[in-house]
Amino acid sequence: MHFAVIEEKIFISMFLALIVISTSSAADKSKLNKNQICKAGIAKIMGRDPAIIKVDQTKGETVYLSYSSSR
Repeated sequence: MHFAVIEEKIFISMFLALIVISTSSAADKSKLNKNQICKAGIAKIMGRDPAIIKVDQTKGETVYLSYSSSR
């Protein structure tokens, strides 16, 4: 894949993750935490298993994630 396509996917992923976090209600937050929501969102967008996604760190409302690609 070209770098621009990967960069665009990452931007879209982060944008969607922020929307999910900001629109979740208090009732939803009691079931899933911010890290779980981000992991699930990125896993779905990138076509990966959520189990391979790791939370690297959280700063304020920003969650930094990573995963290893076996390809």
